[in-house]
Amino acid sequence: MISREPLTCRSPDIVVYWRENMVIQDGLHWSSPDLIIEVLSPSENRRRQEDKLTDYAAIGTPEVWLVSPEAEVVEVLLLKDGKLERTAIHADGDLHPTRFPGVTVSVSDIFLTIQ
Repeated sequence: MISREPLTCRSPDIVVYWRENMVIQDGLHWSSPDLIIEVLSPSENRRRQEDKLTDYAAIGTPEVWLVSPEAEVVEVLLLKDGKLERTAIHADGDLHPTRFPGVTVSVSDIFLTIQ
C-alpha cells in the first residue's frame, strides 16, 4: 500500500522484507519493503516507471532493482534524500542488496530465471 487517501497500491514483481519490519493491517502490507524488484515489460514506458519509483520513494523503500530482460541489464536505485537515485547499471557480475548482508545475486542467474 502506498497511501489511504487517495487509495494507492502497487504490486511489484518481487518484494523482500525483514520479517520484523513488516506491518500488516487488514491483510494489507503497510510497511516499506527492504528491496523491490521490478521486471520491466516491453510495453513499460518511462512515465509509468517514474510513477512507480516516486511511489516507492514516498513509502521509504531503500532499494529498487529494475530488471530489463530486453537489454539484459539490472539498474540499481538507492533512496537518498527522499528520492530513488540510479547508482549502477549491471550487465554482468554480482549484485549485493544493501539490506541483506552476505547475500549475492548473479546478474546472469537473473536472466536465466526470466527466460
